[in-house]
Amino acid sequence: MQEHRGLTGNKLSYALLTQYICHMTFLLELLSEFVFVIVFQYPGALIRWLIAGRKRTFKEVLSDPFYWNVSVTVLLVGIIFFLLGGLWLNKEGEG
Repeated sequence: MQEHRGLTGNKLSYALLTQYICHMTFLLELLSEFVFVIVFQYPGALIRWLIAGRKRTFKEVLSDPFYWNVSVTVLLVGIIFFLLGGLWLNKEGEG
């Protein structure tokens, strides 16, 4: 029977499974933070940078507190959904 740090059988399986889950949780946290930054923070920083007339560097705008950039992105997505929803409802009423 395979031994690992004095563990055998079911205890070994449980230890390996726990270790696997911990590693996967860590990787998912890294991936979700990466996706969050790419999807929400960069577009908001780009919009703020363009609206401000590019007086500051993009890197400075990006380094502002993240909630400013994320808020701009969420607001923009909300406006887009609102406009598209209004167009869709208007089109549905015509036909």
